[in-house]
Amino acid sequence: MAALCEQLGIVRSMGEIGSCFDHASAEGFWSIFTHEYFYRHVFANMDELRAGVAGCINFHSNVSPVNYETSLDSIARIAT
Repeated sequence: MAALCEQLGIVRSMGEIGSCFDHASAEGFWSIFTHEYFYRHVFANMDELRAGVAGCINFHSNVSPVNYETSLDSIARIAT
């Protein structure tokens, strides 16, 4: 893999093994995806899984933390 990356001009980034701080945003996304989506669905095939990953990435890329918190606050007010 290292030789192929070098051949293609790709610079690899490697940190300490097991350190979630190397790419915290990616680690955070995959944690949310795994617990909130993957474990709660049954996928008939890889295409369904790929579509699910793409949908989650799209959702999390387009929802700001402020908008998300505001939506939760609105739901809480409606429920009470």
